[in-house]
Amino acid sequence: MRCSLKRLTCVVKLFLIPFVSFGITLSEIEGLISKKVKELYGDRVRIRGITVYARTVPKADRVSVRVSVREGHPRGRATLVFEKDGKVRFISAGLDLLWRCRVLVASENMGAGERLYPWLLEERYVYLERCDGGLPPLDSLINYTLIRGIGKGERITRSNIRKTPLVKFGEEVKVTLRRGGLEITVPGRVLDTGFYGDTVRVRVGFTGKVIRARVVGEGSVEVK
Repeated sequence: MRCSLKRLTCVVKLFLIPFVSFGITLSEIEGLISKKVKELYGDRVRIRGITVYARTVPKADRVSVRVSVREGHPRGRATLVFEKDGKVRFISAGLDLLWRCRVLVASENMGAGERLYPWLLEERYVYLERCDGGLPPLDSLINYTLIRGIGKGERITRSNIRKTPLVKFGEEVKVTLRRGGLEITVPGRVLDTGFYGDTVRVRVGFTGKVIRARVVGEGSVEVK
């Protein structure tokens, strides 16, 4: 199986044990299983491989499929139920699956400790065996930094990022005050630790007055 991150495509192969078929063809078995998986999971999953555990297939008036898949897991099972003249036979099949995953890719080389600004990253969707479900949404990435450096085009994983505040207690910050069309920037000292969007207390340098401001960047708060 070959996957391309750029084209977001996978070459899918079906692996089945050879058998003599009576009343139903190999392609029909593949189609029944694929259709059932599609009904249950839509485009969230692709079948990479199917292994049917049978050497012969019984004749049947009715054939149905049951699928047992744990979402996000690369292995699953399908059971084909063959019914004829009041008799029922079962054939099982193993499923090799790929799941549609959201990934973040560095658009340039990034060093350890560097903050995850959205413009340094590219969001993509690819099919993988397992998804890294711990990645934060794009609008909160600014609250995270890299544990180790990565190169351009490398994926960012949850295990390689840590949540890091944009302002810390006792640090000097830039305080921007906005009133209508007027904007004034003064120095201040933050009295709370905060992440993007948090409201923190700030002691304004030239007056000593304590005000509340919203964290808008690294070492930067804003009062509206």
